[in-house]
Amino acid sequence: MKTFFQLREAKVKKLKLDFDMGDPRKHQADWQEEDVFIVNWNKSKMEVTVEGEPKALEQWLVGTYGYDKKEAKDAMRTAK
Repeated sequence: MKTFFQLREAKVKKLKLDFDMGDPRKHQADWQEEDVFIVNWNKSKMEVTVEGEPKALEQWLVGTYGYDKKEAKDAMRTAK
């Protein structure tokens, strides 16, 4: 039998996104309120890796990150 933690971990998705608007850690507190968490920031490649529940990530991509719904759904398909 799987524990709650294992089930929750199975639902979490990670996305790697381009981020050229400075340091994403400045937005970390706001993003955490939306249940999106920074995993890694690669300054040299200007990429940020975020994780969260699929529904929260999709809402964040549309509402905060600026994707339209189609772009968000496409990004979620590539999420690990």
